[in-house]
Amino acid sequence: MPKLFGAPDQPEESLRRSAMLRDTLTTLDQLPSACARFRKQLPDRAHPALERLEDNVRKSLNPKEDL
Repeated sequence: MPKLFGAPDQPEESLRRSAMLRDTLTTLDQLPSACARFRKQLPDRAHPALERLEDNVRKSLNPKEDL
């Protein structure tokens, strides 16, 4: 599990799971606005390709993994 969270050299007992969860949830809350800022910076010609890519990725996701 430590490798999954980018802490390969730390013993599992030293990980603060509550802090990791807090940081993950904070990041997920910021994701929509970060995505919007990213899209605004893209040239107009990139938007159709991005939409196709997103559609392909969504189709490949396992629906059993939806929250």
